[in-house]
Amino acid sequence: MHKSYELFEGKGITLIKDKKFNEVIMTLRILIDLEIETVTKANIMADLFADRLEKYPSKSKMIGLTDSLYGIRLNTRTYTVGKYLTLDISVTGINNRFVGEALHQAYYDVLKEVLYRPLIDEMTLTEAKKNVSQTLLRMSEDPATYAVFEAFNQAGKNQTFGVNPYGYLEDIEKITLEDMKSFHEKCISDYPKELYAVGDIQEEDFKFDQIFSDNLESAVSKTRIVDETIVEVYEGNQSEIIQVYEVDINPTDRLYYPYLVMLAVLGQSSNSLMFQNIREKNSLCYSIYASQLIFDGLFYIGTSVNKENEEKVQTLIEEQFEIIKTKEFDLEGTIQYLINRTSGTKEASKSLLEFSARNRRLNLNDTPEDLIDYFKKVTKDEIVEVLDKIKNHLTFIYRGEENESN
Repeated sequence: MHKSYELFEGKGITLIKDKKFNEVIMTLRILIDLEIETVTKANIMADLFADRLEKYPSKSKMIGLTDSLYGIRLNTRTYTVGKYLTLDISVTGINNRFVGEALHQAYYDVLKEVLYRPLIDEMTLTEAKKNVSQTLLRMSEDPATYAVFEAFNQAGKNQTFGVNPYGYLEDIEKITLEDMKSFHEKCISDYPKELYAVGDIQEEDFKFDQIFSDNLESAVSKTRIVDETIVEVYEGNQSEIIQVYEVDINPTDRLYYPYLVMLAVLGQSSNSLMFQNIREKNSLCYSIYASQLIFDGLFYIGTSVNKENEEKVQTLIEEQFEIIKTKEFDLEGTIQYLINRTSGTKEASKSLLEFSARNRRLNLNDTPEDLIDYFKKVTKDEIVEVLDKIKNHLTFIYRGEENESN
């Protein structure tokens, strides 16, 4: 299929060359094994990377750096990709052509400065610990967010999937300045790194260092689920229901794209079965959705309901699978929805970058056009076959109960 962009791939480097984008996004990604011992340090490190640098040791000097490059945006974050925790350092700025300066190389130089020389001292560490603590507290205080992460924790108990990628409050105060300096050294010397850039760019815009890694293992991590229901009570007026399903289909399986269509039929748009039959017809929830966990061999369903409707909603969810198996549904409309969504990948630079990263982590070389072709070929019989690949599921109910003493 014809592509609207060109791809250059070197050792651990992916350049996505597309003239329609006015901005350039460049991201340096550090891939760390997803383990309880490292996640809290990684999140503190992400905050340190985004704060100050040895060469720019104050907030005002950091602002001066970004202003000198026409207002570049520097961001850091962590997220999971299967068995890896990714520590992501990104720069977004205008294209060379608007100012006649070598900005693309300057963006790469900023990423290197952040990686090699963040300001790590007692003051910046204290601030970073506080920021990570506040993030974790906010997540624990939001019922919908807490329910998802606790469901994942329970479903992935004693497995990679059960590790909270945002860290653990109880570990924060134990982490010392020396711990973080040692972890930073591992980020430089031990952990594999990759670089992605997207925009109207060329290879000759850059002088890259030999610090990036190639041929990493696939990020896919198989998770085993135990069939059980876990209930936890909190003071509130809604119950969050999260169901995590084990499915025996990986991204190279012949049923992978029928699987994606099945999830869309089930709960990924306003025309999906769960939305129509649970929200619209029965008015049992405001939203309900199904979401794939591409690298973990799982998908999950999430919704928020009144406590008295918990059982009815779970029964109705089961009925939607039966509808897919035995009745008619809008297969053509669902495939068109997925085609439209996939086509949009090429229109946003960030989406295109993430698509290329997805290919690397899965050891694939698909294009968005390839995915569209795969979706067009999906049949109803294949979607029904997918249902036989669904194994155990865990249900986590975060039950809201009013405090009668108030």
